[in-house]
Amino acid sequence: MLSPTLTVMFKYVSAGSEVIPGPLATYVLGAMQNLASALKAANAQVPATKTVVYDNGLHYSNLFDAMVDSVFAALEKVQASTVDIVVSETGWPSVGNGNFRNITNAQTYVNNLIAHVSSGSGTPGRTGKDLETYLFVLFNEDQKAAGAEQNFGLYYPNMTEVYHVNFPA
Repeated sequence: MLSPTLTVMFKYVSAGSEVIPGPLATYVLGAMQNLASALKAANAQVPATKTVVYDNGLHYSNLFDAMVDSVFAALEKVQASTVDIVVSETGWPSVGNGNFRNITNAQTYVNNLIAHVSSGSGTPGRTGKDLETYLFVLFNEDQKAAGAEQNFGLYYPNMTEVYHVNFPA
């Protein structure tokens, strides 16, 4: 008797939260944690090198641009398309309660953000438009309760770098 061999190769994994709100909403966090653990155990990479959001003919490779353009779209809906927006704070914690809160990810996010907004490329919905953006925050805040909120700084309170930031000249 021949024993069948089954080879399964996944090309994509899609996870959603459509059950929120609803009676199954309490299971979403656990399901997402299980999915993240399974992907990590399989040594699966989750790159964001392609479109992560597709909306109304626009392709977004990062959620920052998608969120900014959603504000522009909302302004257009209320006939306020001439209003400029400023991103008053954005950042990534270098420490905290989670696997994705670490120095490597914080440095990657901040340096990619700086390169992006200083390039003058704009967003898919506002190509070529400069976007005034401010990082949260210059120093880690050791007076806050321990956790992620305390660790968004580019510098420790003693003025040493948490990680190197590539500011344009």
